Amino acid sequence: MTDQQRWDCIGTFNEHIHTPNLDKLAAEGITFRDAVCQSPMCAPSRSSMMMGYYPSQLGVRTNYGGLFEEDKLPSEPLPELMHRAGYQTAGFGKTHWNHSEGVDEPSTRGFEVRSIGLSRQSGHYEQGATMMGDSHPEALEAYHQETKDFGSGEENVNGYTGLTSQIPMNQHRDGWLAEQALQFLDEGIDPERPLFFYLSFLKPHAGFNVPKAFEDLYRLEDIPDIPQPPWEDEVQTHLAASDELNSSSRQSYLDKKKVWDQRSSEERRRTTLRYWANCSWLDHYFGLALEKLENHGRLENALIVFVSDHGEMLGERQFRFTKYNLYDSSVRVPLILSGTHIQEQKRGTIDQEPAELVDLVPTLTRAAGLEANPMLPGVDLLGDLRHRGTFCEFHGKG
Repeated sequence: MTDQQRWDCIGTFNEHIHTPNLDKLAAEGITFRDAVCQSPMCAPSRSSMMMGYYPSQLGVRTNYGGLFEEDKLPSEPLPELMHRAGYQTAGFGKTHWNHSEGVDEPSTRGFEVRSIGLSRQSGHYEQGATMMGDSHPEALEAYHQETKDFGSGEENVNGYTGLTSQIPMNQHRDGWLAEQALQFLDEGIDPERPLFFYLSFLKPHAGFNVPKAFEDLYRLEDIPDIPQPPWEDEVQTHLAASDELNSSSRQSYLDKKKVWDQRSSEERRRTTLRYWANCSWLDHYFGLALEKLENHGRLENALIVFVSDHGEMLGERQFRFTKYNLYDSSVRVPLILSGTHIQEQKRGTIDQEPAELVDLVPTLTRAAGLEANPMLPGVDLLGDLRHRGTFCEFHGKG
């Protein structure tokens, strides 16, 4: 899993992008052309995906929401379901449950092994988790120093402008996380149980401080400029209404727009290049993890899922960045189901039926042999019953 990766930033839909490992998954599996998230921001999207309910059903509607009381959860989270099905459950990276409020030891919600590439004080700590801030504080500090001018969420003008990273890859949060995951695959797998392995990176979400090796995969002259509509501002759209309600969000947009209006085509295309390079960098780590799993015989009977939690506007609609709206580039997500569990006749296909992130709980629990929960709105993407449409909701940023 990645954070904020556009639906068109995999090789299946973008001839320019370098994602060879995801391309291999697509060639051996099903790529969903019209998959959507349930909310275009992290916390409600991820809570929805992991619980199997829509954000309004959960009450988690913005990044400030969360489900805090473990005895009152509306359903078992996906890792808990897999644990109950007899799987060893290992979780590496972001879940964004937002469930640490007033809790000293927030539950891992079913993960037996847990590593998170953030500090204990970040609000993302879970019980017993290995935190980057504890094990490698100097590396995390080096990362924060390199991104200190990127603003909140690394999403200001500097964060989206980016830079060629000067710190070693393993001092990045995602690099540290990848090393933790690869070490587990070599040393921590329980040979007596099947494995539920969750690897969830923080990028390609801004900021765009990218290792040079992955920037060098691209030539600036091959990167297209950002297409723009013929109007200057939003009029009578949900985005206009959101801007009117949230003056700070509107100002954040105007600050970026002022800068990007004055930038050359080359400068704008460099931002796109760095975003794509982030995608390629994470693809590299997916390849290493898949190689380890294969070497340990864990891909002989496997279902592999690649997905992101939401998209990224990346300068569309008069230089809008981030994801807080209901337009295509924010709502659609890359989704691939691959592995030997996929029927042979479906491998290498593009599925054009509607698909949603709430479908992942029914799909994975069915594959694990659990009975379906009839209360959940999602469907098994490998079954016969499919949606006629998709649903995404946006309640503003605050």
